[in-house]
Amino acid sequence: MDYVLVKRDSDEWYFMWNLLAVHPCNLGLTFPLTAFYLDEEWQYMCTDLRQPDKPFHGFRHRCHPRFSATLRIEIPVSYSFNQKLNEKGIYNEQEMRQEDGSLFEGLWVPSPDKELEQRKAV
Repeated sequence: MDYVLVKRDSDEWYFMWNLLAVHPCNLGLTFPLTAFYLDEEWQYMCTDLRQPDKPFHGFRHRCHPRFSATLRIEIPVSYSFNQKLNEKGIYNEQEMRQEDGSLFEGLWVPSPDKELEQRKAV
């Protein structure tokens, strides 16, 4: 598995957004957490696991107020999240699931069918 999405409102969710808010490009902004500008704000794209020694959370802003341009930021995963990835063998999709078949806390893997349903509902 190359990419995952962090579960909303998990410890890792707050960790990555708080690190983004204090990133140097956001310092001094009125709203550093979102960097809202011209109807654009930070978007969490995914968590990239392609390099097991350097997993990161990817963010994108399509019109950052400081640069008036698209900006991409990579936030390293937390130590505890990385430990969970290694303990659960997250780099192997078969080993991602707990004994009851559910994903371990903090991860959500998107289902193409559910995503399509959500888009149709909007």
